[in-house]
Amino acid sequence: MTMARDTTTADGGRESTSRQLDAALDAVAGPGSHPGLLVVGPRGMGKSTLLDDLEAALDGVVIRVRGLRNVPTVPYGAAVIAEAQVSSALGIPVVARPDDVGSVRQALADAHVAPPSRADALDSRMLDAFVQSMRLAAGRGRIYLLVDDVDHVDAASRALFALAAAYSTAGGGVVCSATREKDVPELHDFRRLELKPLTVEDVVETARSLRSLTPPATVAQRVRDLTDGRPAVVQELVEQLTETQLLGTSLVPTTERLADAARAAVADLVAELPPPTLEALHLVVTSGTRSAGLVSRMLDSLGSCLEDLVDDGAVVSRAGYVRPVSGLLERHLRATTTSTIRRRAARALLAACADDLDPVQEAFSTAVATSDAPGESAGLVLSLAAHAVRVVQTSSSRDAGDRARRLLAAAWPHSTPEVRGLLSAAEAQVALHDGLLADALAVAQTALDGFSGGRGRVALARVVQNVRLLADETVSASIALDALDQAHPSERSAAQAFAVETALMLLAVGRPTAAQTVAERVAPLRDELSDALRAELDYALARTASSGETDPDAALERWSQARARGEVQGAPGAGRTPWECAGMHLYALRHAGKIAEARAELATLSGTPRSRYDRLLYDLNHAMVEFARGSYVLAVHHLEKMSEISDLSSCATSLRVTVGIGSSFEAPGPAVPPTFLRASRGGRAIALGPTLLDVRAEVTQGVYCLASGQGDRAVVLLEHARSALFLDDDERTALADTMITVVLPTALARAYVAEGRLDDARALSRTCSQREDRCSWMSVAAQELVDAVLATPGHSPVPETDAVRRWLADPRLLRPVRDHLRQVFAAPSVEQPASLGPAEIAVGGRPDSSTVPAEVRSALSERELQIALLVARGMRNKEISASVYLSVRTVEATLTRVFRKVDVRSRTELVSRLGGSTAVLSGDVAR
Repeated sequence: MTMARDTTTADGGRESTSRQLDAALDAVAGPGSHPGLLVVGPRGMGKSTLLDDLEAALDGVVIRVRGLRNVPTVPYGAAVIAEAQVSSALGIPVVARPDDVGSVRQALADAHVAPPSRADALDSRMLDAFVQSMRLAAGRGRIYLLVDDVDHVDAASRALFALAAAYSTAGGGVVCSATREKDVPELHDFRRLELKPLTVEDVVETARSLRSLTPPATVAQRVRDLTDGRPAVVQELVEQLTETQLLGTSLVPTTERLADAARAAVADLVAELPPPTLEALHLVVTSGTRSAGLVSRMLDSLGSCLEDLVDDGAVVSRAGYVRPVSGLLERHLRATTTSTIRRRAARALLAACADDLDPVQEAFSTAVATSDAPGESAGLVLSLAAHAVRVVQTSSSRDAGDRARRLLAAAWPHSTPEVRGLLSAAEAQVALHDGLLADALAVAQTALDGFSGGRGRVALARVVQNVRLLADETVSASIALDALDQAHPSERSAAQAFAVETALMLLAVGRPTAAQTVAERVAPLRDELSDALRAELDYALARTASSGETDPDAALERWSQARARGEVQGAPGAGRTPWECAGMHLYALRHAGKIAEARAELATLSGTPRSRYDRLLYDLNHAMVEFARGSYVLAVHHLEKMSEISDLSSCATSLRVTVGIGSSFEAPGPAVPPTFLRASRGGRAIALGPTLLDVRAEVTQGVYCLASGQGDRAVVLLEHARSALFLDDDERTALADTMITVVLPTALARAYVAEGRLDDARALSRTCSQREDRCSWMSVAAQELVDAVLATPGHSPVPETDAVRRWLADPRLLRPVRDHLRQVFAAPSVEQPASLGPAEIAVGGRPDSSTVPAEVRSALSERELQIALLVARGMRNKEISASVYLSVRTVEATLTRVFRKVDVRSRTELVSRLGGSTAVLSGDVAR
């Protein structure tokens, strides 16, 4: 059978409803043999309405199959419902409730047949039922089968519908509707009736008839449905909507609750204002268009009606429509300030959205919208830029960065050459504090290269210098000297402070000669500096033996005293954040060997890191201090936190090698944990020791062994985890990690008691010292829980005392920690918990570390490579989590870093890069 003809629209337009119905009736009920009719069209084009009309117009037995979305997983589910309804109409015995999904499933319980590859190989039971129904229908008049949304039906049912349509002994036919023809290849012989998007006239005509149909969720959704989401059609609609149409037609169904409320509010306040005016305004702006010219024409066409509307701002807020469209209208109204109507509309919009807009943005927008001269708003541009930087400096969320960028986008159209440099600097600072270092460097360097004068040079130079220092530990003396020579007169003090900061940076990266050049250049200006900046300059001069300064220790002492007085953070024109100031001073303390003083300053530093950039500096300073004092676990832990904030792999590797890690730590014997972070230089790998994740993993393994009755194995694992920290008891207590501070001593005490080593358990209890700091509650928890363990026999469950019950319910202990403690307190099981072992999947083509390409292996750390290889085994994230004893969230974060380093976008690509077989992946595992 072949398709006799296509019933399509003519001249690119859409046939009216009556013509569509006539075409459908001719296709399905006309004389001759008809394979069936397929109605194709986008969502919202009236396919179901057409089938409703067909159901009423056809002469014969009409079977309507609805609700197919409820049974897409039932084999032949839609066909069973259709056959049941046909049989019911003809009096043939069938399932009791054919419309009930449960009954359908029960009826098909005896015939679980996979969807066949050919139509003639269908389940004989279903085919016989169809044939019987069609035979019985022959001679009783025509029987028609109407199927909604056939593209949501299983392939077997679609093939049965095609067979039913082709069965020549019965009259009637089959009509199916689908969104796309290519989704229903089984119906390729059907005639096709295509419903195309409406024209403007059809939209207006259909809008009048919407009252009789089920209304959409919003007017904007209905417009997108009717126009197939095409902005050009929406624009044409607005251009052709005359005032008569606006006044005489409501485009919002009366059953829409929000529309009723808006209409009532408008009618109460402005009786002479026609509701369709406000509805049309909402319709246009929320229909997906982003054309400022379109909005302008719409505002002009409304004319006096809009002017009446904005006379009372309460209309806007009570109607509830202008709030969601305020962003687009506000941007357009700010850019055009010559129309009185637009200025008044802007004031009304701002008044209605006062709770939603930022105060500075509100003031800026109000000034621009009410000013006939755009130049008068230039003064507020700087306030808006400064506020954007403050927004991103005070929060580490990505939403803050997006909000700051929106504020800057609002300021750019009103910038002048005098303030363009400051806006560029603000844009670079927003990217920097949002952790987007590459973007910050690109913006700042481009603006600095093409700088044409004015303010902002110093701020741009600071961004370039700080990003380069963080990314690859390079500092440029020429940038500071150029800023000192070419800075705007109003930025002279900031340029001097930047030069002093650059001298300290040069000392930190090991370039004393360049530091001396910069410091001596600023030395003649010493009297112009504040006391705090003079202290920093004196230290730089003393370190380079310049200008008579010969005692670096004395200069450092004066600098420390100035910091103690809090003068550095308040230095005029410094432009530095507290963590930038602290970083340079901590470097000086480390260089002088005052590690304890540096650690004490970190502990007492006022304020917490707010922006992502501040968090980077916070972890960098902590890592440097911990490396200097030999606390490798804490140092590497802070480096891992840095890599989670931004891609600083080069910085982390350089830092690890520069401070000489590994020279004092060798990995002897089998007692060393198997996973290490490694840095390479000159072809030589340097082991950095176990990370905090490794220690946590061993604690988890020890807890599981303890719960399964393997006390001896638990003692070995937990003792090794405790010794791998390289910390004394005081330092271990200071580590703000509940897994190490609370779970480890509790589990180890329980293991000692189970093995009869009571003296070791009592000695462990004495090490849970309490400290007077913000983490002292962890020491208290460890002490009380260890005491509860000591009071319990080794093979009995720990009773729920008040202390145990209180700590197990404490919200400061995360859920994994509480689960670990419950495992420790429970009686040992005779079998190992099921979640212990890794999930084994019997598949071939698994790569190992030796077969991974060298370029991939060198780009990944040991843990990242381990997780990547588990992905190559076909494991899901939960299975990987159980295998390596990490949380699912940590596994996801690690995989994100692996994807970025290996430059892949899916697990399939990752497995291919590792040299494995992608056959191990299927479904959502491949994504």
